[in-house]
Amino acid sequence: MPNWTANTVIFSVSDRKEKSKIKLIKESVSSKESVFDFEQIIPHPKVLSLVHKENDSKDGLNSEISARHPNRQWYDFQSSVWGTKWNACRPTITYDGATKLSYEFDTAWDAPRGIVDYLKFLFRDVDILWEAVHEDGNEEETILEHKSDKRSRLDFMLDKVSPRLN
Repeated sequence: MPNWTANTVIFSVSDRKEKSKIKLIKESVSSKESVFDFEQIIPHPKVLSLVHKENDSKDGLNSEISARHPNRQWYDFQSSVWGTKWNACRPTITYDGATKLSYEFDTAWDAPRGIVDYLKFLFRDVDILWEAVHEDGNEEETILEHKSDKRSRLDFMLDKVSPRLN
């Protein structure tokens, strides 16, 4: 049994003119199976679908595929890329409004930090608050408190160049 982490994720935009971003987020993180699906956000590489079980081995790979592909099993992929071994468990939408969308779900071991980073990258113009409470209850953690950055691409480029100019 894993140690569970309870995750709360809140996406918000500043005004109703930006409500299409909330709709886009909802469509981007959901699938037919789940309202918050890591597989929808960062899908498994196609090579993992080529993998088949052979003699019920622990990694489920035949030796030819094992030799050619690093990070070749679902467990390694999910742990290293998503940051947790399983998809979101029991996800629910806790608020669905024009300017705010929030979710709650559990994950094994820890918050899915790879998913957090990727969503921050995709939706940098949206406010995101991601909080986690680990199973023992003593470890509450704000994983991400991202305020949208309305600056232009030029501003971002100048930030990268300006330290070199000084």
